[in-house]
Amino acid sequence: MHLYWRLPLYDKVLHVLGGAWIALMVLTLMQKLEIAITEKRNILFIGLLLVLIVGLLWEIFEVLIGFSLIGDPGFLQDTVTDLLSDILGGGIAIVYGVKQFFIWNQKK
Repeated sequence: MHLYWRLPLYDKVLHVLGGAWIALMVLTLMQKLEIAITEKRNILFIGLLLVLIVGLLWEIFEVLIGFSLIGDPGFLQDTVTDLLSDILGGGIAIVYGVKQFFIWNQKK
């Protein structure tokens, strides 16, 4: 936890990685459950929506445990940049994952 205060970008890097992880888990679950979505745009939308929902739940969790305080001067900026970092990581992972999925399917 001390790295949050020592390295200013540490929080954002973790949010990007967390968003990517959630997105890749969504893609994996969609594949394992054989949820067929043919439009790449729809896969991106569903993946980013789920990344955003998990990100919002995480921000609520931070407030509930007292890690973030709503009245703090930088609360809104921190929350918005955290969510944008989640979406950035999720978007990169989904684009990569969808590309790999379609390349892998073409090789079959």
